[in-house]
Amino acid sequence: MRTLAVIDGEHYPSTVRDALVELPYEFVGAYMAGGTEKLRGEADYGVSVYDDLEAALRELEPELVLDLSDEPVLGPAARFWLASRVLALGIPYAGPGFRLEPPPEPEPFPLPSLAVFATGKRVGKTAVSAHVASLLSRDRDVVAVAMGRGGPGLPEIAASPPSLEELLVLAREGRHAASDYLEIAAVAGVVTIGCRRCGGGLAGAVATSNVPAGAELALQRGPDFVVFDGSGAAIPPVTTGKRVLVTSAFDPPAVVTGHLNAYRILLADLVLVTMADAATPHEALAEAIHEVKPEVPVIAVGFRVRPLAPVAGKRVAYFTTAAPRVGRLPDGDQGSRDRRGRRAGGEARNRSSSRRQRRPFLPRSAGARAGAPRPGRLRRPGTGGDLSERRHREPLPLGGEDGLPFSKGLLARALIATGVPSEKAYELALTAEADLAAAGGRASSLERLQELAVEMWGEAEGAQVVRRLRLFRRLDDLDLPIVLLIGGATGTGKSTVATEIAYRLGITRVTSTDFVRQTMRAFFSQDFMPAIHYSSFEAGASQDEDDEDRILHGFLAQTRNVLVGVRAAIERVMQEGWSMVLEGVHLVPGMVSADIEGALVVQFVLAIEDVEAHASHFWLRDSASGSARPFERYLDSLGDIREIQDYIVGRAEKAGVPVIENGNIELAIAQAMELVLETIATVPQPTDAAPR
Repeated sequence: MRTLAVIDGEHYPSTVRDALVELPYEFVGAYMAGGTEKLRGEADYGVSVYDDLEAALRELEPELVLDLSDEPVLGPAARFWLASRVLALGIPYAGPGFRLEPPPEPEPFPLPSLAVFATGKRVGKTAVSAHVASLLSRDRDVVAVAMGRGGPGLPEIAASPPSLEELLVLAREGRHAASDYLEIAAVAGVVTIGCRRCGGGLAGAVATSNVPAGAELALQRGPDFVVFDGSGAAIPPVTTGKRVLVTSAFDPPAVVTGHLNAYRILLADLVLVTMADAATPHEALAEAIHEVKPEVPVIAVGFRVRPLAPVAGKRVAYFTTAAPRVGRLPDGDQGSRDRRGRRAGGEARNRSSSRRQRRPFLPRSAGARAGAPRPGRLRRPGTGGDLSERRHREPLPLGGEDGLPFSKGLLARALIATGVPSEKAYELALTAEADLAAAGGRASSLERLQELAVEMWGEAEGAQVVRRLRLFRRLDDLDLPIVLLIGGATGTGKSTVATEIAYRLGITRVTSTDFVRQTMRAFFSQDFMPAIHYSSFEAGASQDEDDEDRILHGFLAQTRNVLVGVRAAIERVMQEGWSMVLEGVHLVPGMVSADIEGALVVQFVLAIEDVEAHASHFWLRDSASGSARPFERYLDSLGDIREIQDYIVGRAEKAGVPVIENGNIELAIAQAMELVLETIATVPQPTDAAPR
């Protein structure tokens, strides 16, 4: 191993020279760190000696830097500074009794991306990540990936801002209801993937993490930009396009630039110093950061509390750990103050009444107008379905008092959500923005959008685009739970399509028949119910060996068993009035009923006609699961999997259930959304519905 030695003049040259011969390394040179006490004239170390570390690293290209120096030349602070410079180049730094490894660098993430990490906890890193995601999402499709010590064991997608009820359920289940990914989803309003990690090395490496699987989920969604949020002082284990380091003006320069925080500064393309205002001097900290990396931009920022929705006239319970001068609500929020100087919306109440009626304050999603009247609801005649929780979707960003301010980015996202191709969605959004600017207006309308769309693409296509948007808007008023049943053989993209459709519809419950099957395995032994203890395409092993159709018969036996649990799951969501997306190979048309009283039901099957395209999906599954689902196993059984696909497609055609070809994921999702919207169109709109 090519090794660069770090030496000093406090050792006799002969001692060092003999050590370089004795130690089991290929020394290609030495860096003289300082000291002259033991030096007499020109010392011979047997290798080239450099006085400049950068030159030695650049010219010699070592694979290891071995520190053979000692006090007083290199004390602890100086050694950490030296280690930071070496690790930042991806080279291990070692010495007697210690070895520091640079965190491994995975393959570069293929989409535009940014990592936000920190010098430690309580510096506002997650607030920065949420703010960055929120800003970028104004005209881009943004996904955030957040890791934490209390994150989920398997990556979870927060497709919409979590409601108060959902957070309470998580807390009562003993889960981390304040996980960073939930915070980002609530504040930024972007799709956020929650991950977890264990351990944090001196250089920010993690011991274990499911962030690579979360990154794969983000990649499957195909966003314009991905923000990766670190955890504490741990760095996201993803190679992103740019990196932002967050630190605090409350921390002294010796801490921010000391130890291996210097390594973090060297990695950063930008350093943010938070908690910085006139009362917290930060100039000395910025100078110390520039001593480590002179070219890095350093920006000082302050945090101020700002409700995500108006609180004037409302009773608010507001809790903060911030200092009083930082934690006050802005002066623009009217209301009375309590004894500690915090503002509280609404009129003053006596203390006993306040104690009885306080409720926790949670940010509402952007654009949710406090006190806005509810429009008329839609209900399918003759059913008793009641929606117990609203689906979480942003209103259309057309401007005006009843919705979000006009935003071409959010308008394009809404159009894409209905199934409009992204190119046309952005073209119409840009045209609408230019039209508003020319008219000097601040709000548009669906009628004007239709006029513009017709001018661009003709009467039929233009009207159809806006019709989709109108139907999409009616989702807000649909007083029925939505149940989506997505079937298809193994490897046809069911989970990807299910997650994306759930996000677009604002549905927070997505489950699979595989999950139902796994739960049943815990209750029923293999002797009692053998078929469920195999994969769907391997269940033939539970049948007689002389059964020529045992692949299909084993699958059907497993399906009949699993559907018992599936029906129970559907009954539960109907009792609670919840919407749900259910996907799985066991949702065979004709075997699972789509006739669910009191729900808007959409059922379809995904299929892949091309064998090679089908096989390629298993490579992606292998990568996303970290080889927990090795592709070789699926490719070996591809013939059996496609036999099951032929059966499911045949049953779908016989039952009149749509079959969507998933050769292109975007087209498949667009067709699925069109099925949903056309089903909504069949629900009569009541005469007392508010004009849309």
